[in-house]
Amino acid sequence: MQRLFSMFPAGPPGIALMLLRFSVASAFWIYAGAHWSPLSTVGFVFILVMPPLLLTLGLLTPYFSVICGILETSIALSRHDIFDTPLFLSILNSAALTMLGPGAYSLDARIFGRRLLSLPPRNPKNLRN
Repeated sequence: MQRLFSMFPAGPPGIALMLLRFSVASAFWIYAGAHWSPLSTVGFVFILVMPPLLLTLGLLTPYFSVICGILETSIALSRHDIFDTPLFLSILNSAALTMLGPGAYSLDARIFGRRLLSLPPRNPKNLRN
């Protein structure tokens, strides 16, 4: 899983990535909710709730941002309105988030982030001269 993320930046870049996750999730919620509102309860949970919720929390961010981008692209193609500027920008944001990763303020950083490895001090009795 570590291969999916180049790093988990903190500070202003981490906050920017968190805002990007919120932006992609909220745009998906708006467009998918308007497009797929008559779904059944199970479909509603799996298509409209889970991807943006887990994306907002930052869990498996690259996977769920790809899912959101693909579903938004299917919305644009089914509406025959691929030049809807906010929807197109949301698809681009989704692609950028896929490539950048979740940032330090996410569950991915907590689960898959870099670890501090503490080695015990060397015992001078075991050293050979």
